[in-house]
Amino acid sequence: MGADLELFHAASLSGWEKLRRLVPGVPEDLELHVIDAAREQLAGPAGESHAEHGIAAGTHVAFGNAFA
Repeated sequence: MGADLELFHAASLSGWEKLRRLVPGVPEDLELHVIDAAREQLAGPAGESHAEHGIAAGTHVAFGNAFA
């Protein structure tokens, strides 16, 4: 018996827009750095689920609504 697991991380854009209004000079590519960091953080549990339980885990990271 096999299983698949999908790990999702979705971040709202509204927080970034508010941050830009409140803090001048926020780098334009900050969201990309956050997405990369989230991917790295999901890679750990995804690898552990495969190594420890044989469950393949896909990872998905994006800005916006997770259920759109």
